[in-house]
Amino acid sequence: MTVGMNVLFRVWRRGYSADDAYGGSDEEETQIGDYRGRLDEGSPSKMLIEQGIEVDRVGTVLLRVGQAATQADKAVTESDQLEIISPANHPFINKRFVIHAVQHMATHPSQRRNIIKLTVKRTDWSRTEEKTGY
Repeated sequence: MTVGMNVLFRVWRRGYSADDAYGGSDEEETQIGDYRGRLDEGSPSKMLIEQGIEVDRVGTVLLRVGQAATQADKAVTESDQLEIISPANHPFINKRFVIHAVQHMATHPSQRRNIIKLTVKRTDWSRTEEKTGY
């Protein structure tokens, strides 16, 4: 394991299947892959926490994708979701973040050490239902 890459992420892609017999379509999820990485979380502003029920948590993820970044079906893109699946004692275990930006390294795409930088966002409740009365 690379030093500092202490979180195992699962990447999900959401989409819609073809129309069914009734003219609608179902939402489906596809697992893109599991990658090691590092999550650096930014802190929300105190004003946002006090003002509303929802708080946006923004973070930066360094993700080691290796040569998977060159494969079209394995490439991580905007609007994909990251789920933290390991370690078991991580505060965001089984939580998902939405990818807002993807930045690739300036190295050759087929290098094994290929790392991408992601800007991710997650919305949390700043107050529980007991505190708000809803």
